[in-house]
Amino acid sequence: MLLQRAARAQIRRGQRSAALSTTAPTLPPSCVWRPCPHDDRKDEAPVVVVFGFTASTQKQLAKYAKVYHALGLDAITWACPPREVLRPEASRETAARLLDALHDNTLINRSIVLNGLSAGAYSVGNTLLELEERGGRDAFYDRIKTAVYDCPVDFDGVPKGVSSAMLGEGTSLQKLGESAIRLYLSLVNTEKWESSPAMFHAMPPAPPSLWIYSLN
Repeated sequence: MLLQRAARAQIRRGQRSAALSTTAPTLPPSCVWRPCPHDDRKDEAPVVVVFGFTASTQKQLAKYAKVYHALGLDAITWACPPREVLRPEASRETAARLLDALHDNTLINRSIVLNGLSAGAYSVGNTLLELEERGGRDAFYDRIKTAVYDCPVDFDGVPKGVSSAMLGEGTSLQKLGESAIRLYLSLVNTEKWESSPAMFHAMPPAPPSLWIYSLN
């Protein structure tokens, strides 16, 4: 349905006038600025932040950004490497620099749409943790106009998610990797991993929001 709406939006485009600067904000290495290439963008159009699944590539996430471009929206795509899942401090560092970009002069007046894909919910949680630490949570929440979450993964899904992304789901190596990660997590303090989903669950969902889950 979303693709159909995007297609209809493209068909309706007639005479257009550029309204927003495409000046790229300063982003961390895991993130890419993807301005809408169409010239019917509006001053009030939100920025979509796409939080990618573990081991996602920018090439893969560009397809999601293209859908939002068809609706006249700019996007930022965060491709989450496995190291950011295995090392929460690396994810927090990326989140801090992303928040800097969302608060700079280029984007400070823009509303925000969150789109979390699988372990992207973990990146959202770390972003909220960083926001909680620096302050300004309520003002930032007010900027969030809606959210889309596709199969968000909780802490319990980390071992399987990371091993599947790195070694291929269902392979013997993946099962071995999953066991190794579970063993590792059983031997260390997992507070820094669990704090991310806790913050994610504590954030009131912005209405309207869309949550997609798969039975398998």
